[in-house]
Amino acid sequence: MERIYHPKAASTVSICIFVPVVGIGYICVKKKPLRVIAKKILREFWERHSDCEQQLKSWYAEAAKGSWKNLNELKVDYPSLSILQDNRVCFNIKGNNYRLIVKVNFSYQMMWIRFVGTHAEYDKIDANKI
Repeated sequence: MERIYHPKAASTVSICIFVPVVGIGYICVKKKPLRVIAKKILREFWERHSDCEQQLKSWYAEAAKGSWKNLNELKVDYPSLSILQDNRVCFNIKGNNYRLIVKVNFSYQMMWIRFVGTHAEYDKIDANKI
């Protein structure tokens, strides 16, 4: 199975996965990309910490195009990802200078941003409950 993205892929465009079918060739199976809530939190953060703006924008673009089915698939694409309790995960941003915690619901293909902050701010919170 090969994952192919539409050339103008955005978070509202379906992903086309070409699946081999005996006697036919390949068919396109459309998958709904992940919905990330809320970009505003990231924007407000990078306005205060401009050195991580590009990294947060890149993370958002990748996540919005993602179609992971479980934490194992997500971990393949993000090996440094930390898996927390209750479907929460922690991404290292900009060489681990910043941390991003999201809660994921794979069934509904949704991801909620729960926290973004410096490494020092992260140390002051309970990442499993935020």
